[in-house]
Amino acid sequence: MANYDYAEIARKARASVDAELASAKSALESKNLDAYEAAKNSLATKIGEYNDAIRNEKFAEFAASENPLKTAIKQFYITSYRAKETHDKETGKTTDISLASNERTRIDAETFCEFAGLDKTWIHECGELLALLQLRKTDIYTLAPSELLEKSYYFISALRKKAKGETPDSNTKIVALLQKIVDETIFEADENGKNVFKCTHRDIAFIEDCAHQFDPKAKAGIKSLKARGFVTVMMSVLYIMLSGENYTVKNVKIKN
Repeated sequence: MANYDYAEIARKARASVDAELASAKSALESKNLDAYEAAKNSLATKIGEYNDAIRNEKFAEFAASENPLKTAIKQFYITSYRAKETHDKETGKTTDISLASNERTRIDAETFCEFAGLDKTWIHECGELLALLQLRKTDIYTLAPSELLEKSYYFISALRKKAKGETPDSNTKIVALLQKIVDETIFEADENGKNVFKCTHRDIAFIEDCAHQFDPKAKAGIKSLKARGFVTVMMSVLYIMLSGENYTVKNVKIKN
């Protein structure tokens, strides 16, 4: 990792954002719509650069800690920003533009591992775990050759084993792979040298629920997460283990 002054880079990026925001406000006040649109587009670019800069500043802090990945998982969120327009309730016209913060932007595990030069074996194993969960939901004998072309290497490998009568997607093997990922990411030794963090039935239930969702484009089907999305799920599992918090379910409110 190069020796950059990430705090200074973030400071300069923020100054650029403030300058573009001032230009957008000025154009809006003068009712110059073309100038406002140009300034707004430029502002969006500068905000993107600023978000990258403050992300890298935080990543550098995590990377300098004793256990960078565990530190990033515990942090879980970093702040990002976006442009926010205010509109007149009656006319709908834009009356102001400001910088709004989002303090609940999830940390992207793969991006952080690349930044910090960390081993990404566990991320590949998340893809393997997702393939086993996908296999559980798949009737392998009805798969068309064209469908197989869209599957991952891990899925094809597990499918071949299952076709031979093996059980790569058994509870035992899924638990073992999940525990392996946990051991590689947030290991803390107990008095016997074993990891104090153990995956439970709650963790298995959570990843199974998150791995698939209803597919509204199919007549009666479900669809799977992509591999990168499943790594996000695994970050949640690792956070729950570290924090001791509980999994939550958000139900739709029913009107009386």
